[in-house]
Amino acid sequence: MKNRFVAFIVGRRSIAAVVFEGLKLSFWQVRSFQAKSDKAASAVTAFVNFIIERCDIEAAGLEAMPFDLKTRMADLTRLVEQLLREHSIPVSAASDDLLFASYSYPPIYSRAKLREIALQVFPQLRDLSSKELLDAGLLGLYFQAERLLSDY
Repeated sequence: MKNRFVAFIVGRRSIAAVVFEGLKLSFWQVRSFQAKSDKAASAVTAFVNFIIERCDIEAAGLEAMPFDLKTRMADLTRLVEQLLREHSIPVSAASDDLLFASYSYPPIYSRAKLREIALQVFPQLRDLSSKELLDAGLLGLYFQAERLLSDY
């Protein structure tokens, strides 16, 4: 077992993926997509399939989306979840509040502050200037730490 975990974050115009092997960040990439819904869905599908095939993923994490949220980001996040499940990859989800509480005590309540923490944890992501990539990095690290600690 390689313990490979991927975290995906879907933004307004891009999707980011980070892959962890244990607690080591081993791969990261951001892909932009077009504004048209059908082209965005096609680009997201191709990107997710690329990550799954290239990285031999065992589990995945996504940002938690309320069921009644009707935005393109929410729809594309649900598409990512569906694609992962079609490949029999277990999927976990975490809310903003959970991440805010996990990376600071007392908990922070700002994405900007959380991204500052991400830059300290992942200096290799500094030059890429992608908010989605920073968010995916912290999401993936949270889930990997939880997975690794629960094994002991």
